[in-house]
Amino acid sequence: MYSPRIDEGLIPKLYCIAKAENVPMTKLVNNLLKKATDNVKVAKKIRTEETAMPKETYVIQGKERA
Repeated sequence: MYSPRIDEGLIPKLYCIAKAENVPMTKLVNNLLKKATDNVKVAKKIRTEETAMPKETYVIQGKERA
């Protein structure tokens, strides 16, 4: 599973917020990400025209490029 790193500049602020809320940083970050992504709809497209192997791409619905 892909595990992206949190920007080092965000850590001190997240740490302070987590301490103020009395929750672990992982729970805080999970809650923030959930709130930020709740209303985002993602669609998977499979393209085959460029190569013999299908290539999966993901787009945010409503923001597709032509």
